[in-house]
Amino acid sequence: MSMEKAARPLIFGTDLDNTIIDYQNLIREAARSLGAHAPDGMNTKPALRDWIRSLPQGETLWQKIQAEAYGRRIHGAPLNSGFDRFARRCKERSIPIFIISHKTEFATQGSRVNLRTAAMSWLEAQGFFDEKKFGISSRHVFFEGTFREKISRIKRLGCTHFADDMEEVLLDAELGNGIDKLLFSPGLEGSNSNRLRAFNSWHEISEYLFGRFQQGD
Repeated sequence: MSMEKAARPLIFGTDLDNTIIDYQNLIREAARSLGAHAPDGMNTKPALRDWIRSLPQGETLWQKIQAEAYGRRIHGAPLNSGFDRFARRCKERSIPIFIISHKTEFATQGSRVNLRTAAMSWLEAQGFFDEKKFGISSRHVFFEGTFREKISRIKRLGCTHFADDMEEVLLDAELGNGIDKLLFSPGLEGSNSNRLRAFNSWHEISEYLFGRFQQGD
């Protein structure tokens, strides 16, 4: 459902962690700092996650690594490539962007940094709330304490499109078929479910919604 084909005003929703924010290198660094040295060539977040979880006490270790990357180290994480141009094109067309993240205030393991405060600080530092840059209202950022609350928020906001790196979010039955579900999967062949449209980058998402970039766009 591209912008041209949409029968109603486009309202774009997106996840934050590993969708807008690129944690790939930070996760490797945080893992090394906790004694887990991933094999060379293991470069995607899903591969790193699955490898870490396979280690002894792997689930606890993965939670500590996430707390480190999403908290104390977050300002070392870059914006995923192409999101800046995508956000600018939405701003030019008065298309609202809502950021909806399943993020508790504090991690269950590891760092006691407030994860929501850290994320808002990162967004501000990147210019998300600056009218001269992305111009996204801070009131358009939602942190939900549970998976179900995230799904409910997406529905209540009336998102016509939603981008996420987690298939289980997009395939949740409660979302229904009225939302164009975009799987953000850099470095992967595509969706394992064969039920989702997968995108390698925000450049691809932007092209899908708006067509190929014009010179100077």
